[in-house]
Amino acid sequence: PDPKRSTDRTVRLWDVQTGECVRIFTGHRGGVRSLAMSPDGQSMASGSDDGGVLVWDLGTAKCSHAFTGHRGAVYSMDYSGGDG
Repeated sequence: PDPKRSTDRTVRLWDVQTGECVRIFTGHRGGVRSLAMSPDGQSMASGSDDGGVLVWDLGTAKCSHAFTGHRGAVYSMDYSGGDG
């Protein structure tokens, strides 16, 4: 296994207190390479080998936005503040 990506093409959200997996996010067609949490803690973005970035609602585990068109894997990302 490649320790730098999720080869099952999922993102898992864990409760650090209990060690339980509380949500599984599915939708990528390639291994997941990067994650970023929104500043408000309500959403998360994931990037993968398939060149896509998916934005997830953490409460529902549903994809709220999909960005495609990258020519290669998405290795890093971050949220930008709205302060300019």
